[in-house]
Amino acid sequence: MCEDLRIKIIQRMKGKMPKNILLLNANKKGSGNPAWKGGITSENYRLRRGKDFASWRKKVYERDKYICQKCKIKGGKLHPHHIMNFSDCFDERFDISNGITLCKLCHMKFHKLYGYRNNNHEQIEEFIR
Repeated sequence: MCEDLRIKIIQRMKGKMPKNILLLNANKKGSGNPAWKGGITSENYRLRRGKDFASWRKKVYERDKYICQKCKIKGGKLHPHHIMNFSDCFDERFDISNGITLCKLCHMKFHKLYGYRNNNHEQIEEFIR
């Protein structure tokens, strides 16, 4: 593109481009990004958005044939539930036997009954019955 044309395009775009256009630059990741805040993302957050978690979730869904193990509805909004807490049981985080497929509603019901801490196999067995 010739320099004159480039200047004309830039002048036409003045006021229309977002001020934070630099933040959208894919080459500026991590500490090179102007919005970098020093690596404040928690380990728990990073792990739940990583490849290991995605692989674990898919394997749990496939094992359970994409069926909620409580209400037996297939598909819909499914949640992979950790039987033993993700944040407490480091060795079992990505163990397929530590997961079960629940629909969104059943997952919310489980946590309403048993809370979010110290969950175990007995609770999930009682809940499924």
